Amino acid sequence: MRILLFGIICSFLLFATPVSALATRVYLIAGQSNASGMANSSELSDAEATIPTNVELWINVSGVAGDHHLLTSHRDMPKFGLEVKLAKLLAGHYPTERLIIIKVSLGGTNMGHWISGGIMHALFFDTVSAILQGETPNYRNLFWMQGEQDMVTQARADLYENRTVSWFSDVRAAFGSTLVICMGLANPPVDGYPYQYGVANGQILIGKADQYTRLVTTQGLSKFSDGVHDDKAGLLELGRRMYCTAMGN
Repeated sequence: MRILLFGIICSFLLFATPVSALATRVYLIAGQSNASGMANSSELSDAEATIPTNVELWINVSGVAGDHHLLTSHRDMPKFGLEVKLAKLLAGHYPTERLIIIKVSLGGTNMGHWISGGIMHALFFDTVSAILQGETPNYRNLFWMQGEQDMVTQARADLYENRTVSWFSDVRAAFGSTLVICMGLANPPVDGYPYQYGVANGQILIGKADQYTRLVTTQGLSKFSDGVHDDKAGLLELGRRMYCTAMGN
């Protein structure tokens, strides 16, 4: 009888505990335009635009310090990215936990902007720090989608691997040495991006050498007519692939 009563009490406490009092899992999104997302939020259905109640979603896609916004709906921003699908899947997987998703990204940035001394380096860490003041965060993943701008010149492609390793090292120094980074493989058309091989090879080598970096295929994602930017269907699928990769599937 005592065992039965103990089980009932535990069950009551589990379901009675407010989400805000439970563990805070933090997920980070960063990169360039396919991390920011180029699809119009007006295309989202009401269900797609709804942010799960146990998720706090913060966005800075302007590149301006302090310009981060807590969204009440995915339609609060004119464009959306992989976070739409990602947030729903994570919320469903951890329904009794509080999740914070922070996206800091800017279209057109190359790896020189993200390493120490680059404009996005300080912006990223300062934004995360400002949002999480007073929190005891449990950093789970960085979802990284970047690479196209490093395929434009030979010099950038040659530096890509070393710069990315340096960036990942700084991220893990701040958020945990075993932080799993899910890195999407950039795949724009060859026309206009002639140094794809150097960047793609760098991404593959990083994935092989780093046990905490997982590569995410982007082959077959639906894109706009420019062949570079993921459209609505492509971004929703990218979010799903990022989630599955983070979960080890």
